[in-house]
Order: sequence, then C-alpha cells, then structure tokens
Amino acid sequence: MEKEWMEALSPKHLMVMLCSLSQTYADFNWQICQVSGQYELDDEESVQVAEFLVNLVLKGAGVTMRIE
Repeated sequence: MEKEWMEALSPKHLMVMLCSLSQTYADFNWQICQVSGQYELDDEESVQVAEFLVNLVLKGAGVTMRIE
C-alpha cells in the first residue's frame, strides 16, 4: 500500500474477505454444485473458480501492475 500498488484498504477486513471466499468453496461445495448442476467441481471448474476469485480480489483492491 505504501508504494500505491493497491487501494488503501483495511488489512484486517481484506484478510477476513480472503478467508471467507476460500472457505465458502470448502464448506458449501455441495450447495455450489447443486446450483451449477454438477455432481462435483472438476479440475477445469476449480481453475475457473480460482481465476475468477483472484481477478475479483485484485480488481476490487485496485491492484495495478507497474513496470519500473
């Protein structure tokens, strides 16, 4: 945050959000599969979920890439 690569966010709330995002898929896998019409999340779906969550967090935190 000091280098302004991301928004000034509460580290505590950011960590809570990261934990809750990942834990949701661990705790509610069955419900997620029911909603998506799948028996279980396969490897391809797991990669898509990971890419979605990373993108969501990075954009939500205003992370920017700077080449110096």
